[in-house]
Amino acid sequence: MKALRSWVLATAMLLASSHAGAIDDRFNAAKYDKGGFAPVNDDTYAKECGSCHFTYMPGMLPERSWRKLMATTDKHFGESLALAPDAAKHIESYLAANAADHSPYRGSELMLWELPKDAVPTRITMLPLMRHRHVVIRKLMTDTNTPLHVLSSCETCHEQAATGSFAYDHIVVPGLSKIVRPGGMF
Repeated sequence: MKALRSWVLATAMLLASSHAGAIDDRFNAAKYDKGGFAPVNDDTYAKECGSCHFTYMPGMLPERSWRKLMATTDKHFGESLALAPDAAKHIESYLAANAADHSPYRGSELMLWELPKDAVPTRITMLPLMRHRHVVIRKLMTDTNTPLHVLSSCETCHEQAATGSFAYDHIVVPGLSKIVRPGGMF
């Protein structure tokens, strides 16, 4: 019963959020000019970083964040990346040049939403927009026995994450939802 109550509360919160509906199309690469994020198009970055986790689009963080992450590769969330110096320099250049504050994509613009100019987030999941947009999922992760363990596995729910599209049209929450389509039910 508690899980059902949580589900109803979370769904009501999602439907009541007018802001969420207003920005949906800006995360959809197919519906909006420069919607979503520029897909990853660098083989070195994809190989080195994508071998351990989802290959985040550079447009998901500002340049200052990518530079801080690359300056601390010996302490990358408890791991040492042991990147060859030329590979590290290449990856840092790629991330910096394509960061949110340099990207023409709508998703990148939105990732900077309410982020203080002096903030240097090193986790995408801590950005104000991410916290706002995933409030329902965070609540469900807390109150139910869902297979969602972390918010950092974008491709778990966002079917077309690798293409840069994070639209509602392409969301499936494992164990909780059917495919979300415009006019449909979550």
